[in-house]
Amino acid sequence: MTLETGQPSSNQNRILGAVTGVLIYVILTGAMLHFMPFREGGAAVVYPLDDAYIYMSMARNIADFGVWGVTPHNFSGTSSAHIWVLFLALAYKLFGAQEVLPLVMNIGCGIASFVCLALAARDMRLNRAQLAAVIFAFLFGVYPSQLTVIGMETVLSCLLTIGFIWSSVRLLSLKEAEKPSKRLIIWSSLSTMLLAGCRYESLFLIGPVVLSLFLKKQRLNSLLILASASLPIVLYGVYSIAHSGLFFPNTILLKGRVGFTDPIQGVFLQQIDVGKTAIKQLWLMGTMVLYFAYSAIKTAAGATRRNIYLALAGLTTIATILGIEPVLNLVGESLSSEARVILETVTCETVFGLALGAALLALAKLRHSIKDKEYERPLFDILILASMAHLFAARFGWLFRYEAYLLTVMSMLYIPLLSPILVARKELGRACQAAVISGLALLLFGLSVRFCLGSYITPKHAWGIRYQHLEMAKFIQEYFPRGRILAIDIGAITYFCKDITLLDLWGLDSLEVARARAKQALVPEFLVRFARKERAEIGVLQEPFFKPHGLPQSWDKVAVWHTPPAYNGIESVSFYAMDEEFARKLKEDLSRFKLPSADRLEFMKSGL
Repeated sequence: MTLETGQPSSNQNRILGAVTGVLIYVILTGAMLHFMPFREGGAAVVYPLDDAYIYMSMARNIADFGVWGVTPHNFSGTSSAHIWVLFLALAYKLFGAQEVLPLVMNIGCGIASFVCLALAARDMRLNRAQLAAVIFAFLFGVYPSQLTVIGMETVLSCLLTIGFIWSSVRLLSLKEAEKPSKRLIIWSSLSTMLLAGCRYESLFLIGPVVLSLFLKKQRLNSLLILASASLPIVLYGVYSIAHSGLFFPNTILLKGRVGFTDPIQGVFLQQIDVGKTAIKQLWLMGTMVLYFAYSAIKTAAGATRRNIYLALAGLTTIATILGIEPVLNLVGESLSSEARVILETVTCETVFGLALGAALLALAKLRHSIKDKEYERPLFDILILASMAHLFAARFGWLFRYEAYLLTVMSMLYIPLLSPILVARKELGRACQAAVISGLALLLFGLSVRFCLGSYITPKHAWGIRYQHLEMAKFIQEYFPRGRILAIDIGAITYFCKDITLLDLWGLDSLEVARARAKQALVPEFLVRFARKERAEIGVLQEPFFKPHGLPQSWDKVAVWHTPPAYNGIESVSFYAMDEEFARKLKEDLSRFKLPSADRLEFMKSGL
């Protein structure tokens, strides 16, 4: 089976496809922006995640002070999106630190993505209908319009993923004795290096491609891709260690599933967590079903292996249906709490086993695919390996951005791979038809949920950021412009309050806190010691993040600021003072601060 399913699109069709994609993308992006807050709270544009402001703070500090950190005072391993931060720093250097620049850069990357898809159509051998389907899959499956308004690196990551897959297709299409052109070598190396430097998760995709090239005896090409991927990682690691940081950014070590200390515990002792994650990502479950079904249809090993693959597809579908939360709740009404826990545990561990089985199957098939001269581009195996590696080692984060690179590969891959199967579906057995239909149903339903939720919650989160994070930053800038501030969400306050001393209690900026958090030692005793050592003045903190240990009782809780929910669902921020003098000042300042109509202050009872 190859991607060569017909005559490639003509230049005219590719231009038409690119123009159509760009026009729809611009319309969808405009619709998203219509519901976003503009010129609100003193900001030109409000982004729906505090992380965007972290990148903006870092980029400004690089441009103005040459410091890789969220504040100009010190280095910090706060970001893993190195290429995006550097590009944004360059834009700030050229045009000044304007808040709208991340949005403008994302729109440019989004437009370039459709151009790149159209250019890749010839090497992917996509005909006109397939190219149109790929563009629409990218528009509504990856949903770059929603990712654009987040103001982060995700759209750039999608663009670089397209370029990387395009170059990988060309490399994997070479005969064993055929040498790539210098242009292809440069293009492959550059796209790999930029992709690895843009998102560390892309290593899950780059690794299987390197393995495929190695198995195909393109040893030099595989080593070149490996070196290109390693370069930005190693450069950052060396730079970070030289500045008393860790080899990997704090964000990777805190947000990844493997954590700081024990990778084995992070992966193989968290089957329940992995299973729950997979069940929530229905598009991923649909991908597993389709992979098992596709392997059954294409295998030449006889009925026994085909039936095994189809049975795995059926088990995946059943486990997914059982694991969907509303169904589980419905079933749970007639079960005891103990039986419900057992059912959920069995379901999640079954899904974990199926995911592990899919990864092992993809690894085995990769070797056979390379030896099969009629199947020179094993992209489905590569996608499964990348998806399962992401599932086991990484996480799926806010606003659907972490997995966007995987969905980008799917949008390029599924149409040419599944088109022949769908055309010849009447020739398939009933079991194969049922598996393919189940997989597509799960995939499309999952992507539809993703599209609808993304359209709804992205503007909602932006308004939450406007009334919570931006107002907090405005208050700090007005009354504590050079204060020593304890905080968790550190982006907006460091971007709008340039001269504060940030005392990060989440571990993104502070390695000491990151280590404590990784060891589950972020307890009140540690917080008291940290605040005293750093001479903290006030704390602007979301209390739910400190469960179950809570915050120190010795800190004076002056007030609770009630706001519309931000991206994390938190609807209030508590203001703490470290001593009586700061408590008095904080209460007076909060009393004078003019609140927006959506916010409300509740002062705590105190002897002051």
